[in-house]
Amino acid sequence: MQYRCAFLGWALLGLVIVTGCDKKSSDKKTDDPTKNKGQPTSTTGGGPSGTTSADGAKQARNFTDQVLKDLSEGKAKASDYSVSFKKWVGTPITEEERKAGYSDPETEAWLKKHFEGAKFTINREPQSGETFYYHGRIEKDKNVGAFALWVTKEGGGYKVSLLCKTERFLANPPMTSENTVAASECTQAFLDNLLGGDLRFSLALADETYKVKLAPPTDDQKAKGLSYDAGFAQVKLRSLKGDFYEYKLTEIKADTVSGVLIGSNVAEKPFTIKLTNPSGRPLVSDFEIK
Repeated sequence: MQYRCAFLGWALLGLVIVTGCDKKSSDKKTDDPTKNKGQPTSTTGGGPSGTTSADGAKQARNFTDQVLKDLSEGKAKASDYSVSFKKWVGTPITEEERKAGYSDPETEAWLKKHFEGAKFTINREPQSGETFYYHGRIEKDKNVGAFALWVTKEGGGYKVSLLCKTERFLANPPMTSENTVAASECTQAFLDNLLGGDLRFSLALADETYKVKLAPPTDDQKAKGLSYDAGFAQVKLRSLKGDFYEYKLTEIKADTVSGVLIGSNVAEKPFTIKLTNPSGRPLVSDFEIK
């Protein structure tokens, strides 16, 4: 079983690609969790249409390297990111943007604020079908943390469908089969952001049923067509975090992931995450701490 750890050292890892992002290190002293420690990564599925798996992986990696370089230099392009991601971070300002649900300039401003001048090191890159999951270390302003970047085949090229930085992530997760890579990655991103990242991304990885369960909409919100209370949903997630700061996964299935939450001055608590897959990508449909 693999443990989620904090980032404290300045250990050298793998291949440094460009420059990544700021994160507070945990007060729990452990080995740098971004090190793979010799365990092979889980890579499954084929490459983009008309390519071999190796070709697709190479093309995705080339795209990712350029994205990270642009981020480091403060030159990120909104066109490299999926519409869903831009809706998460690019708050619309103009009437035209509100109709679209996102703002390209605001997306680029958010990326510049959080990632300019950062250094990224990729050390794990599992694959599921035409989605590539990159994990590694990120440094900015002498702060060290973790990042996760998902790249998905879209049309004739690739798009970033998720980019987040967290205080820590699960080092060397259990090996997965072709049918469980996506479930494992969704679970890790949900928990990584819950325990030490941006709660908006945890919500973005949840389906509507779970969001409504967390925070049903008020009458005014219903009148505006909102299905849940986003602000209160984050408050509820923060309360679930409590004093937990890391986790381990014990069983991974395509629709259910089990594990244990670990915290300060609290007993370990088993948890179960249920997943649904309404549109080809797993989403958290329930999170139960037992």
